[in-house]
Amino acid sequence: KILEQLGGFVSHWKEHVKATIEQFDLGLQSGLDVGDIEYACHAAKNACAHLVLLGEPLDRVQQKQLQYIELGSKLKQQHILYFATIWRQLALTLMGESSSPCLLSGDSFDELEMLPILKEKNNYFSLYVVHFSKQMLCYLFGETAQAMNLTHEIEEYSQASLGSLMSVVQNFYTSLIFLNQLKEGDSSQTSQTRDELLERITYNQECMKQWAQYAPMNHLHKYQLVEAERHSLLNESFRAIDLYDRAIAGAKENEYLQEEALANELAAKFYLDWGKEKVAAGYMQEAYYCYARWGAKAKSDHLEQTYPQLLAPILNQSQGETLTQMTTGTISSTSKETSESLDLATVIKASQALSEEIEFDGLLSKLMNIVIENGGADRGALILESSGSWEIVAQCGRNQCYISTIPLDEAENLPKSIINKVKRSQQNLLVNNLEQDKTLITDDYLSQHQPKSLFCTPILKQGKFIGILYLENNLAAEAFTRERIVLLQTLATQAAISLENARLYDACKRFVPDQFISFLEKNSIVDVKLGDQVEREMTVLFSDIRDFTTISEKMTPAENFAFINEYLGYMEPLIQKHGGFIDKYIGDAIMALFANSADEAVKGAIAMLEELKKYNSYRQEKDLAPLRIGIGLHTGRLMLGTVGGMGRMDGTAIGDSVNLSSRVEGLTKNYGVSLLITDQTWIRLNNPLEYDFRFIEQVKAKGKTKSVALFEVFSADPPELKEAKIVTKEKFEKAVLLYYQRSFLEAAHLFKECLEYHSGDRAARSYLERCNRHN
Repeated sequence: KILEQLGGFVSHWKEHVKATIEQFDLGLQSGLDVGDIEYACHAAKNACAHLVLLGEPLDRVQQKQLQYIELGSKLKQQHILYFATIWRQLALTLMGESSSPCLLSGDSFDELEMLPILKEKNNYFSLYVVHFSKQMLCYLFGETAQAMNLTHEIEEYSQASLGSLMSVVQNFYTSLIFLNQLKEGDSSQTSQTRDELLERITYNQECMKQWAQYAPMNHLHKYQLVEAERHSLLNESFRAIDLYDRAIAGAKENEYLQEEALANELAAKFYLDWGKEKVAAGYMQEAYYCYARWGAKAKSDHLEQTYPQLLAPILNQSQGETLTQMTTGTISSTSKETSESLDLATVIKASQALSEEIEFDGLLSKLMNIVIENGGADRGALILESSGSWEIVAQCGRNQCYISTIPLDEAENLPKSIINKVKRSQQNLLVNNLEQDKTLITDDYLSQHQPKSLFCTPILKQGKFIGILYLENNLAAEAFTRERIVLLQTLATQAAISLENARLYDACKRFVPDQFISFLEKNSIVDVKLGDQVEREMTVLFSDIRDFTTISEKMTPAENFAFINEYLGYMEPLIQKHGGFIDKYIGDAIMALFANSADEAVKGAIAMLEELKKYNSYRQEKDLAPLRIGIGLHTGRLMLGTVGGMGRMDGTAIGDSVNLSSRVEGLTKNYGVSLLITDQTWIRLNNPLEYDFRFIEQVKAKGKTKSVALFEVFSADPPELKEAKIVTKEKFEKAVLLYYQRSFLEAAHLFKECLEYHSGDRAARSYLERCNRHN
């Protein structure tokens, strides 16, 4: 019950409507599990409505609705049958499976037969849904008078929808219907009628504005579209333009495909009334593609019949263009009409968006989203050349984008024959109806998935072949019109420049960490100047490979580089994972900084030691000696900034904290331990008892009068040694105290007892040797 009520009357006021589908499914399942059949079916019937209002593809929607209907029939729940069959018929009608687009009559529901039954049973909820559905249909298909009548008739049943998502959408369509009535302005319309309609629209918009404050992802674009129509009515054109574009962008961002389509259609009508037919054509073509992706064939057919002149590029191509086209480098049109109908606003906005993005991964995602949204595709991939090999760097659909590097040869979900053909020829390849072009069906991917149309184009920068863009449409043949291809080619040219810049910036980031730039309060590396600096507290980590000189002497210079890079490749990710960043590499040594907490630094150091065990296992498999490293940590204030000259500068950290951390790392050799931390790091740990540690020594930093306590953290030691150190911790620390009190015999006796537990305790052995020298 709670889940059904939550999804039906609460969540959509605060969350995206998508969240309610999951709530309904959970409510349905839990209701069936506990035997609450009535509320399980209430959840199912509400899902039938929300799936349509969410803008999910209609074919998938009606199939899901049919499952709910079959469940209601099996469980003999008549209330779900009435409700769900109406919503399914709405979906079927939009798909073109009805004798009239404004009549709810077909395989699922027949209003002529069922309306008298529903009225006899006083089933107000279902009667509301019938009138609401017909109101939507009549508006979408231009039956203004009938839509107006329905807005009055629905008032009788509107109480049944209070608090539901339907009440919001009814508010939206009612305002649009009233505005359409005012625009048409027939002779029977009095000034009083006009004022009443405007007053009702104002009230509706006040409600919608308030709802949009709490759930902008659901309601803001609806508010903006009605406002655009209102400003259009008032001849406030420039304000209307902005609001149409905002409504389109909001619907697209929040994946309300049907309302993205409607916003484009209304914008097209606005421009057409203004006499700007070519601009109108761009919006109307986008509306057409959106309705097609939604699966509303009846509506896309309606646009073809009503606005053939605006859809001419699509309709003409469908009738006469060849199925597969190869051209050299760039598709260009000799037709003046084609070039003029290219949406320059889209090109400019997209180019600006690409040029503003400097992060490589961010650019990949933005680029793919732009070309899919504007290029007539529902799926695409970007393949780039890298040091002679070809890699898939991005694969995106309408709802998600995967940024990862996969060798092209290993790809299983792309038509490699198409991509390889473009790679060899460096020419565009367009397939606008795969079903009629059997020459490509031998490709395993195309044979299995059979997209309706596809387009593949090379990406060139100053004549250099750097990448391939692959796009496909799985719902519509003839999806890639000449205009869209011109647009894609323009975007590909901008993308080539942006990709090269982003790669350069990505390379720079490998020399200067993002965190370093952030701490200097700069937006990017280009803003950093010589002398920029900031003082703050950080934990400094130094690590070093034991006996590196001896190891390196046995290798050639090339082998040395390969070895160091292999080792650092194991260590670097652990530092980043725990919130640190590498300040510099000094041969085999690492200097890293942790700004967030001492705990992150200690855990990062422990993780490095655990990773070293894995690396040593790999080395032993290759008959190579295992490595030992030492790590020192100290927490304190330091200066982070840039040093150097005008021709060459570097980012670094300087200060006593850096020097002390380096010295602490050096002391790990003296005691034969892997990890030492200072008392300043220890006291900043949230819970020191979370770690295995023991006091090692009190030291003085060079030039300082105050001593620093050192603690060994042995959490990453081998299990037997770790257990021995835990057991002997109290004995060991007492022995250290006796040593510094110059009670060498007593201290030596305790250190010997520690070694009896485990002879591998190097710190105990080091202290024992020092005790013996004093005796």
